[in-house]
Amino acid sequence: MNEKMAREALEWYGEKAEALVKYMASGNMDALEAIAVEMALDGGDRAKKAFCADLSDAKEVNPYLCTPLMMLLDQPGLIRAYKIVNENDEGIFYGGIKYNNGEVVSVDNVNTDTGDQCGAGISIATLSWCMNQWKKHRLWRKGYRILIVEHTAKDIAAIPVATDGKYRVRRCKVVGEKSLEDIGLIGKERRPEPPPDDFNDEIPF
Repeated sequence: MNEKMAREALEWYGEKAEALVKYMASGNMDALEAIAVEMALDGGDRAKKAFCADLSDAKEVNPYLCTPLMMLLDQPGLIRAYKIVNENDEGIFYGGIKYNNGEVVSVDNVNTDTGDQCGAGISIATLSWCMNQWKKHRLWRKGYRILIVEHTAKDIAAIPVATDGKYRVRRCKVVGEKSLEDIGLIGKERRPEPPPDDFNDEIPF
């Protein structure tokens, strides 16, 4: 256990707990949900780093036993994954690369170390990972979208050990976009129902 990181993690949890109590008392359910999602995502990562072993330099860890996404390396054809982008069509953490529909995106500088959860390259992920990031940031960053990308097994640069759904590729092609309505992130627009076939607009007296 890393005592310094454990202490920082506990302080972080305490601050978030105070925020939860505050927003619960005020009835601000949107802010309450945002804090809860942040605790679920960042909190789990903080706890793993503070209380679990650091696997970055481990030599005996078998990634096939703890990393379900290793199955991607055996896929014979095109693999579909997802990329969450901001209103400028760039990644939400590090900008600079445009993800335009129909275009191939590639980079030369790629971190291939599977012990690094984050690193240089094109980071893409499972749909659930992107959806959780959208929910986490939705209150203070508008315009986020989830794109559909395609790549092959040879394009994969690194699948981090025990990843929560994110991995890195050298190249991919943007082939579409997920509807945030269809996957339940935003409510569907309510449209008036058509009148019945036997509708008569004459008012009987």
